[in-house]
Amino acid sequence: MGMPSEPHHDEYVLSLARKCPFPEWLLLELPNGKWGAFWNAGLEGTWATAVWEGDYSACALVHADRFEVLRYMEKHQSH
Repeated sequence: MGMPSEPHHDEYVLSLARKCPFPEWLLLELPNGKWGAFWNAGLEGTWATAVWEGDYSACALVHADRFEVLRYMEKHQSH
């Protein structure tokens, strides 16, 4: 998606990442108290910039329940 994110945008997204058993995903603990499913590959485009700007629609799923986000990630693994 377009130009790569700025390095500090990627670092910000990584600072939100919590332990996740699915290597292609980042489990984000968002500042709004919700959880986000973010594709690791999103760091290669402008998706990290969107999260940095507070646009959590860059996540595949945003939900108040961390386990619901993990279930989504499990269901949508790349293999």
